[in-house]
Amino acid sequence: MKFLVEKRELLKGLTLANSVVERASTIPILANVLLVAAEGALTVVATDLDVQIKLTLNADVRQAGRISVSASMLQDIVKKLADGAQVECELVDSLFHVKSGRSRLKMFSLPADDFPDFDAGKPTTQFSLDSVDLVRLLRKTSFAISTEASRYYLNGVYMHLREGNFACVATDGHRMAVAWVKAEGLPAHMPGVILPRKTTLLAARHIDGHDGAVTIRLSETKIAFEWGNTVLVSKLIDGSFPDYDRVIPKTNGNRLRVDVKALTASVDRVATVSPEKGRVCSFRLEQSILEVAMNVPEGGTAEDRVDVQYEGDEMVIGFNTRYVLEALANIGADSVVWEMGDPGCAVILRPQIEDANFMSIIMPMRVA
Repeated sequence: MKFLVEKRELLKGLTLANSVVERASTIPILANVLLVAAEGALTVVATDLDVQIKLTLNADVRQAGRISVSASMLQDIVKKLADGAQVECELVDSLFHVKSGRSRLKMFSLPADDFPDFDAGKPTTQFSLDSVDLVRLLRKTSFAISTEASRYYLNGVYMHLREGNFACVATDGHRMAVAWVKAEGLPAHMPGVILPRKTTLLAARHIDGHDGAVTIRLSETKIAFEWGNTVLVSKLIDGSFPDYDRVIPKTNGNRLRVDVKALTASVDRVATVSPEKGRVCSFRLEQSILEVAMNVPEGGTAEDRVDVQYEGDEMVIGFNTRYVLEALANIGADSVVWEMGDPGCAVILRPQIEDANFMSIIMPMRVA
């Protein structure tokens, strides 16, 4: 095989590939990237056996062929070449030659036939979503994904149809994030699927910035995202996501309205006395004042006050500080509304904007 490609294009493909490659894999070829040169295009492929990403680049193909080489080494080589350079790649026997300007480098390779075949499967459902909407849904829910291995069915984002909208949900059992969007052309019936954490983060990162629609294809065990000249295919988590609607409070009558930046700064200041994240802070609520406090025996005590609008009973309620800060970071509005019941009930956070299409639920914690 032999081809010429611009450095910037090749580096883009290798950067994409290396976001999938697992460096610590015990299977040598999984540290490699598959290069396929044919008909004026170079296709770059990487997989970890759970996720595969494929990008097609423009290239001057002098001789078609396929080969597998180290993904990280080739990326490092290309990164250090001169900007704007043309890169000439050629396979001679089993050595992969990289030439650019006065630089000449050779890499060992593995046969392309040894590279894993990652079939996306026959699609049973296909539809399109605007890239901006899809990225928003994934980012607004991914922070709540569980990392507890024993509850594997919570280790991803649940994608499904919710009251005719396309929705994403994630929960770790202590907090939950729900985001949805109205979209045209959604299938009448779509099976709910659980997108793994790694795939969720990869899709949000790489689709961001794409202008246009993303085609989504579902098969029985896999999902494929296609945008521009890129295809991301992933296995789905085989499990049943819990009926999350049952844990969304329906009768919380106390309403707290507060500026997001002010509350974030207050909770962050109070949390400074804790040597670790995730400690409990208390909210003492009155008509126009929210007192945020923390008492940490090995750290100290802290109190802070924020002006708020509160309609409800006076109460003291505790929250995990990290959960509060991450929920506020994803609200996407200047002001947030807290819908609260008694100190033992889950709390709903909603952006105070019209058609927000997002809510975050946090379970309270006992205040010592």
